[in-house]
Amino acid sequence: MAIPAIVLLGGAVVFLLAATSGKKKTAATTTSAESGNTLPQEQQVQLALALQNLKANANGGVDGPVDSSAIAQANTLAASFEEKGYLTAANVLRGYAKQAAAWVPTKTQVTVTGLDAATLEKINRALQFEGSPKVLREIAASLRSHPLGNTAEAQNLILMLEAMATQKEAQAKTSDAIIEIDKAIKKAEPLVIVTPPVDIVVPVTPTPQPAPKAKTPREIAADTMITSLSRVQSQYATVKAAKGKEDKSIVSKFQKLAGLKQDGLTGPGTLLAAAQAGITQVLPLVMYWPKSATAKNVLAYRSALLTEADKAESTGDTMRASALRNSAARERGQAGIVDSMPA
Repeated sequence: MAIPAIVLLGGAVVFLLAATSGKKKTAATTTSAESGNTLPQEQQVQLALALQNLKANANGGVDGPVDSSAIAQANTLAASFEEKGYLTAANVLRGYAKQAAAWVPTKTQVTVTGLDAATLEKINRALQFEGSPKVLREIAASLRSHPLGNTAEAQNLILMLEAMATQKEAQAKTSDAIIEIDKAIKKAEPLVIVTPPVDIVVPVTPTPQPAPKAKTPREIAADTMITSLSRVQSQYATVKAAKGKEDKSIVSKFQKLAGLKQDGLTGPGTLLAAAQAGITQVLPLVMYWPKSATAKNVLAYRSALLTEADKAESTGDTMRASALRNSAARERGQAGIVDSMPA
């Protein structure tokens, strides 16, 4: 796979990839819409690396399956370019990212009961690939105004989208800070990217993407339980009103697979076990605290969820980490504890 060499001439972005002989070159040119807004050297390097990770080729396509993280990072960089006014570079990067995303099947991360399949597909694709905080917040706003926007599942999803948008904004600021530090350390010089002569191999047909890893029975039971509990809590407005209305057989099935006491009661231990099973949804509120539970017990449960979130973050699973942190933030012993939570 050749690394795109990027040269900016008269506001145009030109991609050059050398053939094996080193003599023949193929070029694809995109005319810039912005006037006099030249992409700085540091951003040229970022663009070159992003195109390399997307496996961009000289024919305007991508060479085979690309890791989802590379697509998400490219879209995040494109959003940063758009904000700074580098529209040509942003559009080129989004175009390649869109082609790369077409190779990857949609990963179903969230569901909202009753929401149409097309909208769910759009949301899951955004969670998987979108890098623009603006787009993520627009999707969250659209869901908030939807007739199902007041359900617990939709509210959890809105929180997830907004948390992801905030994370993308932080990533962009960190990247900009690193560039500024680097510029302060060394004097910027004209960019020269040397591309070693390599073969350009364009596949005739896409290589099939490996099938997603199958969920274990425990993971499936955890997802089913969480979806069911979130639905009943949303239906009855408060967790106290929802007590006794849930399907305890669903809870018992998960408890059995998790090696817990099969009492059908959703206490902090049961929900923590669901969190440890690898769920990516925001957890429902605890429905049954021990009779002697106090604010200290709630804080201990929240701390355990945050520990699981840190573990998920360390493995790169930022979506699961965000869901767990949201779960911890919203739990305040609403089902009833001996004393009240501190302010």
